[in-house]
Amino acid sequence: MTLQITERNCLELVARSFSLKVSDLISYKMDKETAKARQVAMYLLWMTTDYTLQQIGDALGGRTPATISHGFQRTAFRMWYDDRFREKVSSIRNQLNEHQ
Repeated sequence: MTLQITERNCLELVARSFSLKVSDLISYKMDKETAKARQVAMYLLWMTTDYTLQQIGDALGGRTPATISHGFQRTAFRMWYDDRFREKVSSIRNQLNEHQ
């Protein structure tokens, strides 16, 4: 049986992990913490679903595929050099897998 991670579950878990609301992730707020959380959501949606970049962008308030790609790359790069951040993203991903 394949686990199905839904966009809603992912956004709720990321928002909670960053002490935000799902509406913050979808909004156009650009403060550093909201942007970082949104990029984590982009990364996790890309890594855990079969969504296209366009579908992920639609789930996050109509962002373009280029924006989603950029957010994914920023998150992947930050995970490479920031152990604490990598642990946080891994923890969120593990929680996603556990709750399916």
